[in-house]
Amino acid sequence: MSPLEIVCVSHNAPPMNDAEALCTGRLLSALVQLGAKVHLVTGDGQPALDPSIVDEIFDPRIEVTTVLAPSGRFHRASSMIRYGYHGTHVEWMKPAILATQQVLAKLTKPILMTRACPWVSNFVGYYCRHLSAGWVAHFSDPFPPHEWQSHALSRFARPINRIWARRILKQADLVTVTCPNAIRYIEEKSGIPFRDKAMVVTHLAMPQIQPGNFKLERKPGEFVIAHIGTLFMRRRPDLLLNGAILAMEKHPEIRFLQYGHVDQGTLDLARSSPAFSRLEIRHIDNLSPRDAADLQAQVDVNVIVDTDLGLHYSPFSLSKFPHAACTGKPMLMLSTEDSEMARLTRLHGGGEFVPFSTPETVADAICRLYEGRNHHRLVKSRNPYHDYFSRGRIVQPLFQRIHVIS
Repeated sequence: MSPLEIVCVSHNAPPMNDAEALCTGRLLSALVQLGAKVHLVTGDGQPALDPSIVDEIFDPRIEVTTVLAPSGRFHRASSMIRYGYHGTHVEWMKPAILATQQVLAKLTKPILMTRACPWVSNFVGYYCRHLSAGWVAHFSDPFPPHEWQSHALSRFARPINRIWARRILKQADLVTVTCPNAIRYIEEKSGIPFRDKAMVVTHLAMPQIQPGNFKLERKPGEFVIAHIGTLFMRRRPDLLLNGAILAMEKHPEIRFLQYGHVDQGTLDLARSSPAFSRLEIRHIDNLSPRDAADLQAQVDVNVIVDTDLGLHYSPFSLSKFPHAACTGKPMLMLSTEDSEMARLTRLHGGGEFVPFSTPETVADAICRLYEGRNHHRLVKSRNPYHDYFSRGRIVQPLFQRIHVIS
């Protein structure tokens, strides 16, 4: 039996340094390790990872075609106009289509896989699907961002986005999402029932990477809770920051650290607090996965905050969740009651789950973690999250499902 041939289109992939790039690299590497031959068509994304990290997380057997977006004044102006309807990197779409068609034409029965976000990668798949034996379209965030963001042009872009989403849902042979609630959300927004050809492909845990030189400086007796990664207004910094302040007022040994990108609205919110000086906010745009892993292993509590869409459920599954859970350190998780984080906390434990509510509720949870210290810590040898976020549970079924559609 000839090996499965997969052509993956993902604008964001290693060596680019962002969450989607890292998730794509882990998934493709896992497919290669199961015996697939993988060819990646990707963009020349910046900022880039340190080459030593790429060597550790990205299988060198993956063939890579890097497609550059056209430059020049005309292309920049065109992409700005089209951005409102097609999202980021739309100028990359045409050259990526041509490059993907060339790769597919050389293979016998290739499977086409497209990873969105950004949304443009699925557009490329739509125009190249006829050259493949089957098309697997992935929704990493569960719908085009105009559905849950409030840009000036969002209300005009949403109808166009829905048209494109329906095309993808109808034409793809398999649609993958990161949690069951994403299927529910996409069906509600698009009006297209597609769960008969949908599959949940949870984020994989970050493979073990070599420790770096990052060392968390702390005073004796300090209890450090940290949110590592991007903090923006829809992640309810009002609850997290004010809850941390209340907890620190009750227990001065508690220290709160935000390490990573912080948007302007969140910074303004933090500065408006009389207790701003108690918060330790380190704004870092290009956060190294090595530094993030080092920090996750050194803090006392890892904070994970979902995106609040104002719904009674969450359609998201955060890529940082498996990284934090697999450290075995206690976690503080903020989301809705009907969410993947709430479900997994009830199933496996490992921390305090807090629904989006009040700063006092968050403060109480932080205080329980402090007062219980290692009560929520998971023993490495018995950490259930290692199995839940493993390649065998996640990628093996995907591998088998792709074989069926091929």
